[in-house]
Amino acid sequence: MIDLVDTNEKLSDRSLRILADASGKDLSAARHALRNSGHNLRVALVMLKRGTDTRAAKRLLKNAGGNLRRALGED
Repeated sequence: MIDLVDTNEKLSDRSLRILADASGKDLSAARHALRNSGHNLRVALVMLKRGTDTRAAKRLLKNAGGNLRRALGED
């Protein structure tokens, strides 16, 4: 579900809960990261788990070939 596109309010709420659960952060932090990432769950998760900004999170994902686990340093 990490590639969920929030096209309506129900999916927006779901993506927020997924991000909060996956990152271990509260809803406020998840909401802030989602906004800053342009509602990209992968980028937002890297931001929260690695403590980076949007630019660094995108770079980590790019350098990992799009592999989320690798970008998170979990492989």
